[in-house]
Amino acid sequence: MNTQNQIINTAQIAALLGVSRRHVTARITKRPGFPKPVINLSQKTRGWSREAVAKWVQQETAKNNNN
Repeated sequence: MNTQNQIINTAQIAALLGVSRRHVTARITKRPGFPKPVINLSQKTRGWSREAVAKWVQQETAKNNNN
């Protein structure tokens, strides 16, 4: 499957970041620059573009390394 078109959920975002799913839903997804979900089936069932999340992670890492 093409990774550019993959949709990931909060559990997968948590694994990518090395944090809990609860932390992702309570804090990460509420950050101003975090990508909006591409699928919003309900408040508990959402999906994000893997590519957009990876880009956000790179930007945040670069910001933190420059401080």
